[in-house]
Amino acid sequence: MSKEHSSRPWLAPKQWGAVLAVVLGFLAYKVPEWIVTGLAPALLPLLPTNENVRLFALHGLFEALAIGAVFMLVVWFNSSFKELGLNRFKLEFIYKAILAWSAYFVITASVMYVMQQVMHVPDDPQNIGYSNPNALEMALAFLALVIVVPIAEELLFRGFIFKGIRSQYSFVVSALAVSVLFGVAHGQLNVGIDTFCLSLVLCYLVEKTNSLWPGILVHALKNAVAFVLIFIYNVR
Repeated sequence: MSKEHSSRPWLAPKQWGAVLAVVLGFLAYKVPEWIVTGLAPALLPLLPTNENVRLFALHGLFEALAIGAVFMLVVWFNSSFKELGLNRFKLEFIYKAILAWSAYFVITASVMYVMQQVMHVPDDPQNIGYSNPNALEMALAFLALVIVVPIAEELLFRGFIFKGIRSQYSFVVSALAVSVLFGVAHGQLNVGIDTFCLSLVLCYLVEKTNSLWPGILVHALKNAVAFVLIFIYNVR
């Protein structure tokens, strides 16, 4: 630990708990959104007029700021990305991710069916932008939605927030808390239910493998399937 941290230990607590994980994790997710929203009027005149390219630029800025916020938290708590779960990648993570994605698909389909029967949950499409993209714009959308988003969200939700809550509470409590937060963060009720189920599976993977890589793969696979359905087959 540096001399500055030694003389002012509040700069680098050795462990973040449940409250700090939720509060700081929420800020790490929302502050970049507020920054991008505030800067958008000034940035848009500097960007190409193409709406899809503009969306990619703003989306990329948001995700970069979110990852930067997680990096700042890691430094502040004298931790590391390895401690959050970005450790050595293993080939076995690939088949574990495929099995976990299959479990997620069955779980979310079952839960959504029950919820629709009980609550008549509206099946509204998720608004992800990128209207009628050409080949280049589709590649940019794929990079943003299938590659960058899973890494950023897994670092924050199943990395920082889950690890913080898990340090004080049981797996069940931690997984439920993180999954509720993750579902609420997505705004729409039907999307929130789907992401809640996804998060439960991702938390289980982190617990069993002590790594974020399987969850990142599942998240990327889930988004890739949605990407193909929306942009290739035009399923909304």
